[in-house]
This record gives sequence, C-alpha cells and structure tokens, in this order.
Amino acid sequence: MFSAQRLDASETLRQKKVKELLDHVNCYCTSEKAVNIGGMAFTTLVNVLSDFMFSVDFAQYDSLSSQEFKDNVWALMEIAGKPNIVDFFLILKMFDPQGLLRRGNVYGRKIMTIFDRVLFITGTDTLSSTLEWAMVELIHNPSKLEKACFEITKLMENKKNIIQESDIPQLPYLQAVIKETLRLHPRLLFLSLTKP
Repeated sequence: MFSAQRLDASETLRQKKVKELLDHVNCYCTSEKAVNIGGMAFTTLVNVLSDFMFSVDFAQYDSLSSQEFKDNVWALMEIAGKPNIVDFFLILKMFDPQGLLRRGNVYGRKIMTIFDRVLFITGTDTLSSTLEWAMVELIHNPSKLEKACFEITKLMENKKNIIQESDIPQLPYLQAVIKETLRLHPRLLFLSLTKP
C-alpha cells in the first residue's frame, strides 16, 4: 500500500489536499483570524490517508469531531508512551494498576464512535504537531525563520506553482529545521527493554 510506486501514483491526491490546506489558511489570513497550524495539518494528513485508503475525507477543517479525534489520538499516544509497570511484572496485568489499559480502551471507543467502526490511528498527529512545533521554534528564532523563508523563496523564483515533493532535496535548511524540531520535541517515548 505504501510502496514507492503507489506513493508516486498518489502524488496528485497529496497535491490536491495541500492546495485545500493552503486555500483554508488563505481564508483565515484574509479574514485576519489566528491559524491553528497543528489542527489544520492534522486534518489534511487524516484526509490524505483516508482518501488514499478509502476514497473519502474523514475530517473537515474547523470541525468539532476532527478536534475531538485529534484529542483522543493525542491521549492514546500519551498512554502508549508511558512506562507500564505491567511490562516488568506480568502478574499485575489482570489488575491494570496504572489504569493505562482501561483509559486506552475509553479513548479507543471514543475514536471508534467518531468514525463509526473505522479506527484510523497513523502518524498524522505526529506530523501535524511536528509542523506546529517547527512553526513555534521558527517564530521564536526570527533569523532562522528568515533563512527558511529565503530558501523557499529562492526555490520558488523559477516555479509557477506550489513546491512539489521532488523539490524537497533542494531545501536542506528546511529539512534541518524539521530534524531539529523532532530532536527538540520527540513525540513518543520508545523504551527498549533487554533481558540480562
């Protein structure tokens, strides 16, 4: 499903979704409203993946159900990232002493209710929050923001449309910004347990 060939074939879909995002952001800018970058990126990514897999958009911009879904995914990711004592003492599994399984089930049911039998947890929240954190870091570092904008502007000089995926290798500074954002704001705690 996510082979290089399938991803190349779906480039038009991704471009369409990015254009929808840009149009929505432009409406906010025109009306001088604050833009929720994380929420809009999350909605776009959910729609890219849902359209790719099911040919339907699951989320809408400015929708309460989209925000509720994002909040529930966030809660599940927090639960998944917490160390669980049951991993060390299997005998405690049936007691769920930290309540992680119970809370995870509650959020899981909420997600199932939102999408009526379709559980759709992917990397969308990770990517949207990474973009949100990248924007925060750039806003706090105006010189870095200016450098990133200059790199994009320079690339766009010879283009008449939006930046394509094939242009990403020509944006090394922007790639470095994303990598640094991931370093500063990791999304999940991965524990590696080894037996002696």
